[in-house]
Amino acid sequence: MRKSAFAVIVLVMVSACSSIDCSIDNIVLSVYQLAKGEGIADTLKADTLTIYTRRANGRDTILLNRSVNTSLFRLPMGQTSATDTLVFNLRDTFNAQLIDTIYISKENMPRFESVDCNIMFIHNVTGIRSTHNAIDTIQIVKTLVNNDSLQPNFHIYFKNRD
Repeated sequence: MRKSAFAVIVLVMVSACSSIDCSIDNIVLSVYQLAKGEGIADTLKADTLTIYTRRANGRDTILLNRSVNTSLFRLPMGQTSATDTLVFNLRDTFNAQLIDTIYISKENMPRFESVDCNIMFIHNVTGIRSTHNAIDTIQIVKTLVNNDSLQPNFHIYFKNRD
């Protein structure tokens, strides 16, 4: 009798617990598509692309390191600042270097699911500007940066490198 009562109590306690389904990946990624015309994808074939950002403590963080044959990439967005700063370092086959800085203005919107889960931030891009050493134009395609990492948020048009 005691064993069955204990089993019932354990069963009730286990069934009383709820399972919380927190997202494993709570960082959203912005998607950058290289383009050379309306609807025409581009690829940096012989060029090497490194992208980094400067942190508040003054140190750099590499987000994309020496990527070759690049046509599309995904980068995380900052969760606290209103502007993200990205530095694009483009090297060609002769080791010539072109550096551009991109400034992305955005609104950070917290997304709360449960007290047991971390807050996830989604972003609404309000503007973008850059220097123009290697980059000709950057176009905002989709302003909402969320978990949909299949749709590009930005099209980047590089200057003619041929």
